[in-house]
Amino acid sequence: MDKKNKEIWFIDQYIGHPKYGNVYRNFYLAEELQKRNIKVRIFSGSYSHLRYNNPIVSGICTTEILDGVEFNWIKIKNYGDGRSIGRVLSFFEFTSKLFFLRKEIGPEVILTPSAPMVPFWLVYFFNKIYWNNKSKIIFEIRDIWPLTLITLGKKKKYHPFIIFLSFTEKVAYKKVDYIVSTLKLSYKHIATITKKRPRFKWIDNGINIPDKTVQVPKEILSLIPTDKFIIGYTGSLGLANAMSYLIEAANLIKHNTKVHFVLVGDGSDKKALMRKAKGLNNITFINKVEKNFIPGILSHFDALYFSYANVPELYKYGVSANKTYEYMISGKPIILSTPKLEYNIIEIAQCGIVIPPENSKSIYRAIHALFLLSPEERADMGKRGKEYIKRNNTFDILGDKLYKVINEVL
Repeated sequence: MDKKNKEIWFIDQYIGHPKYGNVYRNFYLAEELQKRNIKVRIFSGSYSHLRYNNPIVSGICTTEILDGVEFNWIKIKNYGDGRSIGRVLSFFEFTSKLFFLRKEIGPEVILTPSAPMVPFWLVYFFNKIYWNNKSKIIFEIRDIWPLTLITLGKKKKYHPFIIFLSFTEKVAYKKVDYIVSTLKLSYKHIATITKKRPRFKWIDNGINIPDKTVQVPKEILSLIPTDKFIIGYTGSLGLANAMSYLIEAANLIKHNTKVHFVLVGDGSDKKALMRKAKGLNNITFINKVEKNFIPGILSHFDALYFSYANVPELYKYGVSANKTYEYMISGKPIILSTPKLEYNIIEIAQCGIVIPPENSKSIYRAIHALFLLSPEERADMGKRGKEYIKRNNTFDILGDKLYKVINEVL
């Protein structure tokens, strides 16, 4: 591929930047592609419930250059939290406001997501009608829709929106030029729909390793006990995380006054979790913090916990939670509660304890096992995870994989 004057558009309303908040993956990939002489333009929504701050915009589109990457913020309404009907409506608002792109010359490549997948239709028809099919379309799967909504969100298969998404998914898998995914085995799901193996590349999630750890504000650190064995969690407190079982484990281990739990984050289940934890003195809840504070916070924990809900029919295609990589690069031992995974990075790296899902007694036993280890043994366990990430999951490695896909598709 001629490296000069090539351009790729990332069209995804949830792409974020450290200035504002999640989701960062495609920003870091954009940085890597631009190092390889590919111009990247990001088209993202002006509002996301995943961010701690949102850009100030005027008009339909506001352009901002952040760390050398062009962000085009498409103005959409503040829809509130992630479970609101306004969020669904925002998919269509975002897509409709991209209509001005028809006047532009299509880029060599467009990357568009599986969740939400509504922008696929705009990209597909613009390429067909206005750009003479000259743009190659890469479909990125980070979450399998509508399967996730059906299995985890308990949506009815024949709900009109689910039917629309199922139809969109089928067309997208058949019409795009290439599919990339953070889920290693998602090609198996695609094959059940297309009846053939797609042009597919697994590009895992990853981590951007900062040059130095950002100092965490004292008002946050003051909430973390300094004389306890800390089990830490950072991230969303929602349905997919099945965190109620950790609260139950905290109740089981409350006799050990040296063990304390710190949960950092917000989410749809947080209030219910706090009610469940009422009366327990060994749990501290801390509100969502800026992402650049996470490494510093993790350094104050002794072991880290995260979990997946017991939905094996969804997770059989793979998992790729961002916190996995944040945890592993911290060098701390990890407890992972999960359905059986064909590809389990914690087991492969041997950096923690893997236990069955939604089982408070298993969580209790895993915590007790780590508590009994020496500090040196826990450090060795955590070090294995950190070294694995450095070898496999930094964004320079992942960016090179996407660059090779672009080479192949062109």
